[in-house]
Amino acid sequence: EEAVRSFRDELPVLLTTDAPRHTRMRKQAMLASTRGALDSWQPMVDHLARKLVADMLAQSPAEVVSTLAVPMPMGMIAHILGIDQDQAAFRRWSNDTVRVADVNISKSGLRELVPAFMGFRHMHAFFTEKLSKGELLGQDTVPGRLARHTEDGRLSYDEMFFIAVLMLTAGN
Repeated sequence: EEAVRSFRDELPVLLTTDAPRHTRMRKQAMLASTRGALDSWQPMVDHLARKLVADMLAQSPAEVVSTLAVPMPMGMIAHILGIDQDQAAFRRWSNDTVRVADVNISKSGLRELVPAFMGFRHMHAFFTEKLSKGELLGQDTVPGRLARHTEDGRLSYDEMFFIAVLMLTAGN
């Protein structure tokens, strides 16, 4: 029990962190999803929706899920996280990472965790490297808003990464 508590306390995941750290992280994460933030992304939503619908209408027959329903949230998540380049790699890592949410505790299920952990590891390295270079911190990105709107000290890159993973999992 002590080992589990220690692991939970050390891992900067909003869902498993207790107060006061949880309260601080949640308050800062909320600033990234204010009405103003959501409104600022409307042009991108419109642009992406027009492009994806046009792509879908150009197909005969059209596969709605693969041409519209899957790319729309992934495109928006990539945009709000500030990932404009490397979207193909980001999409692969994201798809692998969200497998953790559907894990089946069996031999075959545990084998499926290998790509999930690899995707998670690649995404973590990508994300923290970009943050350390000052990338992903644009005016209309979630990491940029998190970095600018801190109250009790700056969120660590790991905390920002885990907030991004939470958004990614919810969006998928």
